[in-house]
Amino acid sequence: MWMLVPFFISSSAFSQVLTQTLRGTLTDIDNKKPITGATIFILSTDSLFTKSDTEGKYRIENVPVGRYNIKISSDGYEEIIVTNSLIKSGKEFILNIELQSAVINLKTVEITNSTTANNEMITVSSRTFTVEETKRYPAAINDPGRMVMSYAGVASGNDRDNEIIIRGNSPKGLLWMLEGIEIPSPNHYSNVGTSTGSVSMLSSTMLANSDFMTGAFPAGYGNASSGVFDIRMRNGNTEKREYTFQAGVLGLEVGAEGPFIKGKGASYLFNYRYSTIAILEKLGFKAEGNAFPLFQDLSFKLFFPTKKAGIFTVHGLGGLSTIVSQDSRNAKETFDYNLGVLGITHQYRITDNTFIKSIVSFTNKEILYTIKQKISFASPPYYKFSFIDQSVSAAVNITSKLNQRNTIKAGIVYNHFIYNYVEEDSYFYSSNKRISMDEEDNTNSSQLYCSWKYRITNKISFVNGLHFLQLDLNKHYSLEPRSAIKWQIGNTNTLGLGFGIHSRAEPFQTYLDKTIIAGDTFSLNRNLDFTKARHYVLSYDKIITENLFLKFDIYYQQLYNVPVSTNLNSTYSSLNYSGGYPEGELTNKGTGENYGIELTIDKKFHRTYFFMITASVFESKYKAADGIVRNTSYNTNYVSNIVLGKEFWIGKKKRNIINTNIRANWTGGKPYTPIDLEKSKFYGYEVLYTKEPYSAKTPDYFRIDLQIGYVRNHLKYNSELRLDIQNLTNRKNVFQIYYDAPSRQIKQTYQLGLIPALSYRIEF
Repeated sequence: MWMLVPFFISSSAFSQVLTQTLRGTLTDIDNKKPITGATIFILSTDSLFTKSDTEGKYRIENVPVGRYNIKISSDGYEEIIVTNSLIKSGKEFILNIELQSAVINLKTVEITNSTTANNEMITVSSRTFTVEETKRYPAAINDPGRMVMSYAGVASGNDRDNEIIIRGNSPKGLLWMLEGIEIPSPNHYSNVGTSTGSVSMLSSTMLANSDFMTGAFPAGYGNASSGVFDIRMRNGNTEKREYTFQAGVLGLEVGAEGPFIKGKGASYLFNYRYSTIAILEKLGFKAEGNAFPLFQDLSFKLFFPTKKAGIFTVHGLGGLSTIVSQDSRNAKETFDYNLGVLGITHQYRITDNTFIKSIVSFTNKEILYTIKQKISFASPPYYKFSFIDQSVSAAVNITSKLNQRNTIKAGIVYNHFIYNYVEEDSYFYSSNKRISMDEEDNTNSSQLYCSWKYRITNKISFVNGLHFLQLDLNKHYSLEPRSAIKWQIGNTNTLGLGFGIHSRAEPFQTYLDKTIIAGDTFSLNRNLDFTKARHYVLSYDKIITENLFLKFDIYYQQLYNVPVSTNLNSTYSSLNYSGGYPEGELTNKGTGENYGIELTIDKKFHRTYFFMITASVFESKYKAADGIVRNTSYNTNYVSNIVLGKEFWIGKKKRNIINTNIRANWTGGKPYTPIDLEKSKFYGYEVLYTKEPYSAKTPDYFRIDLQIGYVRNHLKYNSELRLDIQNLTNRKNVFQIYYDAPSRQIKQTYQLGLIPALSYRIEF
């Protein structure tokens, strides 16, 4: 009899109207001041509306589950409509919106999907993504790094990780920021110098709207040459305790949020994940051959508002990832990437139009690798490294809205780095160790910036700024002007123009590389300068209908100060590598250039469906010490995506959802250095045509991903069953071309085949 209880509960629920609460806070986008007296109205309803209070807060209760357009208007601000907000039964829908003040009062309505940039200085080559987008894109597996691969100008390195190639640039030029301050790569299995990894440590359930930039970013961002990922965490629910549980192929996930004490305004938000393979290993199951990845991560944010002292938040991110493999030669490899981030943020309003934000952050990053191979009774040969980085960072920025037309933002960032690097190996049949790196020391870097936003009218705005970056390790600095203009022509056309100089420091291991000559140790690259790039962007945006948008970007990037070999016959350039550090002496005499055109046709989610079509055509070239212009290793020449999705509301009273999303990606072949087959046969190992780097290409890459989900709204919770099928057609995309010595042939390895990923999620 007890087995029928869930059925009767469910049947009883179907006789009731399922509702949820919509609430949030409205603030000024420039000075973050609460907006009082704004009207919030749920369209297509007669009575669901309210006004914001003196703290900018609003609340509408008993909203039936479904999708809604929400109109927000206030005197002195541009009116907006937030489209297709999904309200489910399991969690309150919290919608925090920043409004743009109107220089001249207009009656026009701006259509948005709640994707206003967090940084008010962002003008061109950017996209703000929502939590719902990270869930909606097929094969994204709730990973923002994989989701942005569907954007124009972004390509993927391979199926095995979320490597982000922006406009033909090396992925290592990408800057990651969390809550307004730089962090190391927040991805499991990141390697030395890389910015990406296998899977994100941040669950999408933790994210607020975040910004992704692909060029000519404003002055507040430094130490980045290709792009910026500015990740923001949302605050936990301040009024109601809510929980999330998910089980799937990738692992288990548990989340919790709510107020510390009801009515006090302070809240917590936690999320923990543990990989499925790790669970199986604990139960005694062992993987055959190469091991599967084992990982776990924890993220949290604590929110403490006060009446007089401002707002305090504490955020944290931690991830442990390891992989152990053993091949047929009994060679054992172990790789670990461990990351911990802890930050405290304070935001305080000095005057009605000026506020100050301060951040203190501590990070600890460990990259550990060991390989041992038993081939005799002598001491086994091995290679290992232990690279440990710690940093204490502090940032202060002040934003002042001088009037309706002028906003100033200025700041300072200070980083204290502590590093401990050990790299050693031994020779075959020898117990002698060779230590190639043993460095334990500290250094500092500092950044200063200032941006000025001037709005001539509601439709024309300028953003000008200056950024300064210095690294004490080698006393190099960079002064970088940034400028952009945005001009709305009529009601449907917008032109944008952006320029900026941007620089990126090399991994510390590169600067610390040494050599020994006649018993004396010499530093090779201590004086190496930053890699620099001049970005030029021309953009055109057109509103075709209120939900259909067209966007063109034309860009040119001039790269200089690029590290290349001092050997004048060498073809080495750091532009061709996504991580690691080179061995040997380098100089900043290399150059490169990226140029292309990008198209985006974006149909926002409306009337139960959406689609996005992107296409990019580009060239990516480099010049090394030998002075010859060649393709970079990322010059695939073109990349295109089609993403589309459809939602079906089913069941009694139409309160359950079946959603289907599909993505198709077509990318040009990846350049590689051809193999000299005859010499490889003669010597018995792979020999490349080293004078012809990246002159050959793999076949074009093509892949289709499918996502099917079923969301069910219950009285007190909602659940979702989702199936992500990666590489639906099981296409064999070439991953690598290599020489196979036993068969004396050139062979291929392939990217991942068809992978079904099933998950079940419940929110209550």
